[in-house]
Parts: sequence; C-alpha cells; structure tokens
Amino acid sequence: MNEHMIWLLPIPILLLAALICWLLGRRTPTRRLGIGAALAMLVALMMVVIGSRINALPLDLGSRSWITAFGTLPEPVARATLNMRIDGLSALFAAAALAGGTLGLLYLAQSLGASLVGYGRLWSALLLMIVGVLLGVLAGDLVLLLFGWGMTILGTALARQVVGARDQRPLTALGIAALSGLALLAAILSFALRPNDPTSGSYALMDVDASLQLATWIPLLLAIVIGLGLPPFGRMSSDDEGTPPALHGLVIACGVPLLAIYTLLRVFGLTLGAWPISWFHVLTALGLISLLAGSVQALQAQRFGPLVGWQAVAQWGFTLLVLGQYNPVSALGDGGNVLIIATALTLALCAIWTTLTSAFALGALERRTGSDRIGGQPLLSSSLRAAGLVYGLAAATAVGIPPLPGFWVRRWMLDEGVASPFLLLIMVAGSGLLALSYLGPGATFWRVSAPKRSADLLETGWANLPVLLTCGLPMLIFGIAPGLMVRAVLLPALSAIQPLVDTTALLNTTDIRLATQIAAAGLVGLIVLGAVRSQGRQHAPLWTGGEALDRDEGSPHAPQAIGYSLRGIAVLANPQTVFSSLGRSLEWFSGRVAWAFQVFSGRYYLTGILIAALTLILLLVQ
Repeated sequence: MNEHMIWLLPIPILLLAALICWLLGRRTPTRRLGIGAALAMLVALMMVVIGSRINALPLDLGSRSWITAFGTLPEPVARATLNMRIDGLSALFAAAALAGGTLGLLYLAQSLGASLVGYGRLWSALLLMIVGVLLGVLAGDLVLLLFGWGMTILGTALARQVVGARDQRPLTALGIAALSGLALLAAILSFALRPNDPTSGSYALMDVDASLQLATWIPLLLAIVIGLGLPPFGRMSSDDEGTPPALHGLVIACGVPLLAIYTLLRVFGLTLGAWPISWFHVLTALGLISLLAGSVQALQAQRFGPLVGWQAVAQWGFTLLVLGQYNPVSALGDGGNVLIIATALTLALCAIWTTLTSAFALGALERRTGSDRIGGQPLLSSSLRAAGLVYGLAAATAVGIPPLPGFWVRRWMLDEGVASPFLLLIMVAGSGLLALSYLGPGATFWRVSAPKRSADLLETGWANLPVLLTCGLPMLIFGIAPGLMVRAVLLPALSAIQPLVDTTALLNTTDIRLATQIAAAGLVGLIVLGAVRSQGRQHAPLWTGGEALDRDEGSPHAPQAIGYSLRGIAVLANPQTVFSSLGRSLEWFSGRVAWAFQVFSGRYYLTGILIAALTLILLLVQ
C-alpha cells in the first residue's frame, strides 16, 4: 500500500459508512448501524496508528493548485494550493478524535434499544463530524482547515437535531459555533489580502507568522476562543440543547473544541518565539478567567450536560494559563519552554479524555434514574460502583491527584519552577473549585436506598461497562508509566511544535519507581473505597422501636452553594444573566418613557398643544 494512501483512506471509509447509515437508517436497527459505524471508525484509527509507525513524519500527503487569480499579465499572479500534511501533532489529534469517536459511537449504540429503527442519521452526523476534524488536522492550508471546521459544525448540528429538544427553539451552541467559522473565514480573507505582499495568494499554514496584521490575528484567535467555548462564549460548550449527556460529551470532546485547541497549538508552533510578550499576558488572563469562571459555572450547573461543558471550559482555561507562561526571550530549545509546551499538550489531551469519560459515566447514571438533573437524582436501588469509580478517575485526572497524568504536569511545573507563586495560587484555587464541581455529582453514584431487585434497573448500564472501563484504562496506564506517555505520545507532537526538544527535564521527573509506589497506594485506596461503599449498605438496620428515623438525605450537589456565592465570577463565562438584567432595565425605562409621553395623548393632548404654542410665542417675542 502507498504510504500516502494509509493516511487518506480513513476519510473515504468514514464517508462511505455515513452514506450507508443514512440510506439504511429507516430499515436497519439503529444499534446495528451504530456498532458498524464504530467498527469503521476503529479501522480508521488502526490506519492512523499504523501509518504513524511505518512512515517517517512529517509527511506531505499531496498538493494541488485549486484557486488561480489572473491580473493584467498573461500569467497568473496568484495561485492557492490545496495542501495535506501529517506530522506528530496532527497524528496525535487525529488518533484522539478517532479513539473518542469509536468509544462514543459504541456507547451510544449500546444505550439504544435492540429493535429501535429510524435513527441512522445520528451515526451519519457523528461520522461527518469526525471527518471534518480529520480534514482540519490534516490541512496544510487555511482554506481546507475552514472546510473541515464547517463540516464539523454541520455534523454537530445534525446530531443535535436528531436527538435534541423538539420545541423548535434556536440552537444556541450551533449559532455560536457558526460565529467561530465566520471569524475563521474573516482571518483567511485578511490573510489572503496582505498589503505587504500583493502577489502572494498562498493560504498555506506554513506562511503563518507573527508578522501578519492584527486584522488576521484577531479573527483567527477569536475563532479559537469561540471554538473552545471560552468566556464570554461559554454556551458553546455548556448549552446541550436537550441532548443526552453522553452525546453532548462526545460533541464537545471530539468536535469543534478539539479542532480549536489543535489550531491554537499549530499556530503557536508556527510562530514560536515571535509573539510579543503582551500576547502571552493575554493568554494568561484569558486562561485565568476561564479556569475560575468555568469552575464556578460548573458548581452552579443544574443538569449533567452543562456540568460537563463548564468543566471542559475550566480545563481549557488551565491549558491556556500554562501556555501563557512561555518565555519568547529564551533560546529555542530552552528546557523550561519545552516543559511548558509539554504541559499544555498533556492538559489538552486530559481535557478531551476526562470530558468524554465523565460524560459517559453520567450518561450511565441518567439511564439508571431517568433524569439528568443533578439536584433531583433519586436514590439508587444499587450503587453504580464501576461508573462511579471511572467518574472519580476522570475527576482525579482533571484535578491532578497522583498518580494520574494530571498530577505529572503539575509536578513538572513545580520541579522546574516555571510557575510563579501567584500562578500556583490561582492553579490551586481553580483546581479546588473544579474538584468541588465533581464532588456533588460523584456522590450520586453511591446514594442507594433499600435494595430492590428489579431486572430492568439492574440490567441498565451493564452493556456500556466495557466502554467505561476502556475510557479509564489510558488514564491509569499513562499515570503509572509517565515515561511511556512522554516517549510514545508527547515526543512526536513536541517535535512538530518545537524543532529542538530537550526531554531531560521531562524524563527526570518521571521516575518509574516512585510512580509505581504512588500508583499502588492510589489503587489500594480506590479498592478500599469501593469495598467500603459496597459494604456500607449491607449492615442490619438499627432497631428504632418501630419509629421512623428522622433523617435528612442531604443534597447530592451541596457545593452548589459555593457556586452561588461566587456568581459574580461566573458572569464572566456566561454574561446571559447580565443581558437579561439589562433587558429588564430597558423594559422598565421604556415603560417610564411611554408613561411620560402619555401626557400628550388623550385628554392631555390639547394641553400639550397649548404649552407648545405658548413656548413658541415667548421665543418669538424674545
């Protein structure tokens, strides 16, 4: 097989699978089509993994001239070339999108009834979304990136339309995502019309540098900010439009946000060391606001979908906060800068995977109880121990509890002294708020009542148990063996972002012996916790003399009070409440103005005319 074909075949395979699901959706059971789509995506994932092993990266997949502009001369003066290119960074994000998509399709397929028919469009939409992400990460020019961005938005919109709310209300998340596409289009148009180089019509990503005009940089960074759902565009990730939590998590983990964070890291690598120091201050401030406001909004969330979305926003903020510590004055291969890029890359991957995992775990809880409202979760007849442990694993990874990958990135920054004391304080505060947002929903997995043996309730969620355990496996493996994570995952991507990579600092802080000891202690703690929770409900009830105990079951989301007290910070992420207050104020002011104008209407009309005439006469006399 041609070395180029193994990278290009996944796209037609997924498109063919999407067409089959669309055509057979009304006749074939939806679960079978979903499993078939997951298998097609698994084949595409295997091709990406095999291609990254047998081919030397980076690799140009091909280019073709597709836009030509003619001037007054007989020869064309501008020509745009379609480029497709693969390197360590794009291969990593392509594999992450395909792996998440495979598990997501399999999870959703197992959640549906075996005889359900008529929802094949859902798999077609999700396949189109992943194809758009693949086109975006393989793009070597901005136009192809925009095309992939638009296809991702289209697939997301179709998926939400199939299973979303039926009240015909406008899709807020879709509208905000469309704004990111328009911002990217504005950046491309300003990039093509460079006044300093009128004969160049190149849209290639390799031509992106820090010498571009602000007319290009501002819309490009705006598209990334909107795509990630950062403040004040948080509803991009938090508004689930009535979709199930599992589908919402798949969309915000492997859809437009994944493409946006890839674009940020790609552009950052292409302009390495050339940004003004003030730009890094902007990244730091934006990351700070996103981390704190996203965590507070997650504490205020009432439903599973917005909860997962705001937690993702907080983790994206953590990534930008770390990336803003890059020192452009240092040498290209400086160990501190390499450490910062590796930390930001690891945090981005952790955000993608923990969002996906926590959404799947909460989806299992929603299937058991029939409700996605956090505060109204009923007591379970039997605890969801496996889903609860996987959810706790995702929470521990996001917060940075040893020995998981989220812990190692924090240790890298502490050992090298990259972060300032103020930044460390902000990280601790943000991680604490984020941990509290996981605490309340995590408790619902263990809240059980008297055992009730119901076949329907007990069978619910068992079909997705292998998918949940598979989601938790990478976090355990890379947490126990961080050296494997550095060599197999980070090094190829780091080489694509920064040509000179010194991994001494990374490898010195990944002592396998110490990691094994910490991992053993952590696993033992998890096992003990699971045993205590499972045995705690099997004791004989206390004798009360026939009287009912007066006890309070408590709220499963008690930390929500903290989010309410910090609602002033939450406004930065979602200013909808501010706009609502302004709207009510405007209505009140309009009412007062209307009351004032009533003086000149009805029986007061003649009085108003007389006053106006008298005023005119006095002016003439003067």
